[in-house]
Amino acid sequence: RVENMQSSLRVCLDSAEGSEREDVRDFTCLSPLLCLSFDLRHFGKYISSQDRNNSLGEAAVLGAAIHAARGNGNSEETGVHAVDFGKVYPDKAQTADAPHVQWLQSYIQEIWQKAEQSGGVSLGLMLDLDGIELSSHGIPGSFFSKGAQPPITDVVILLGGPNGIEETVMPYIEEAFKGLHLPTCKVLFPGGKHHSYVALSEILTFHDRGFLRHIFEDYRTLGPDRYQRWQTTMKDALKRLASSSASAETKMRAVQALAQRSLKKRKEASPGPPEPNSSSWPQPREKKRLRSANHH
Repeated sequence: RVENMQSSLRVCLDSAEGSEREDVRDFTCLSPLLCLSFDLRHFGKYISSQDRNNSLGEAAVLGAAIHAARGNGNSEETGVHAVDFGKVYPDKAQTADAPHVQWLQSYIQEIWQKAEQSGGVSLGLMLDLDGIELSSHGIPGSFFSKGAQPPITDVVILLGGPNGIEETVMPYIEEAFKGLHLPTCKVLFPGGKHHSYVALSEILTFHDRGFLRHIFEDYRTLGPDRYQRWQTTMKDALKRLASSSASAETKMRAVQALAQRSLKKRKEASPGPPEPNSSSWPQPREKKRLRSANHH
């Protein structure tokens, strides 16, 4: 668990530059007994000041967390803050009144307010084996969103271990996530179960390549059920095309004909998003605030 947490935190830091990623603001570990929150801007600077090699080993990551939990660390300097919830009795650990549940609700409200202040909206992202397979189909743009809605500016990413989060805990987390602007997006990656740091790395890679925002915008436009149908339809169509015994030329003509029909219908309807070859597509590594909540 601790190794998983440490590895996930390292994913959120740009170790190549020895600094924090500008688009990931904080990393939080939450349990019924304790909350550890890393302000990554301050923590990245702290790491750089302590080690010329910008090492993100156990001494730096876990050491700062232990000092914060014991109350003998300089939280303003390290960016690591700890909240001790005290003794929690088993019969109250998983209730809406539990201290850690109330903390999460307050955190979600803070994210909602920050999105409002920036003129955007907030979204929750959870890993779920029954979720939607995260895929952009290689397109750095939206299939459906017209871009007229307030942008998605703040995303809260929920992580657990390879086996997910306990069923007794999830209802309270899902209820808290309803405090964000948009319905929670539940996703999965090919291959089934993954350690949280592997999944988080995949998510941030999608973000760096300019895919993630547009996936969210399409999810928002269609809604969870229709977006799931769209992804299933697209995946099945690509599988059939790949498994077809037709020649390469025939396959290319089929795809080109489909694209031409789609463009004709769109022009007959109303102006939509720019074409894939347009320079107005947003470039990769857009600065969107991402927040990682690692639940143990």
